[in-house]
Amino acid sequence: NSFQCMKCLLHGDSQTHVPIDCPMKACYCRKCELIDRRRNVTNKLVKLGREQKLQLGISDRDARYTCARCRNHGVVAIKKHHTPCPFSLCQCEPCVLNAERRRIDSELTAINREQRASSEESTESSPSQSDSESDQYFPLSPVESPLSSETKVIMDLINSLASASFDPENFDYAALSDFFSQPTILIPDEWWPVMGEISNLVLTSLERFPRFNGIDFRTGLLHHQY
Repeated sequence: NSFQCMKCLLHGDSQTHVPIDCPMKACYCRKCELIDRRRNVTNKLVKLGREQKLQLGISDRDARYTCARCRNHGVVAIKKHHTPCPFSLCQCEPCVLNAERRRIDSELTAINREQRASSEESTESSPSQSDSESDQYFPLSPVESPLSSETKVIMDLINSLASASFDPENFDYAALSDFFSQPTILIPDEWWPVMGEISNLVLTSLERFPRFNGIDFRTGLLHHQY
């Protein structure tokens, strides 16, 4: 199956190809270094997660809402319902892997935010500006993580921006309502570095629905926990 290359996406090109064909495979910039490191960490965590779910007898859906650090120690605890986590200072290998992935995500987000701000400054200083924000969509396709129902709604909303014949009345409003009622949204790990762009594109897509005129989704979307 083809999938979107995160290295290319982080360099401003939403290509779809297998890793061996990636034009950025020889790139050694900080972004690509972080992506390679994150892939290694994620592969270990995915394998560990499979073993934990078998040992604890929990499903993929249940695992989404449980604390990863607690699962590392054989405990099933709902996220954010046991603050502070009793294993928050643990330095065992699985907990260190979880902390490393979050650190990598934070650094990638900071790098993208800095570059986006720099790009916006350059655009504002330019005398001409062509494409609208809705034309700058990119198709989403997760690589490693399973598709949750909320993820599918996000993909449908963003991919609808590419269709000039989009009919908002045929959209699954029940799924959209369920999306905004969820306190936590599970998204593919590969989306974290571009979550700001994804949120903006979802908001742009919602503006195409006549029945939503006058409704401000921005606050609700930005307060979601991913």
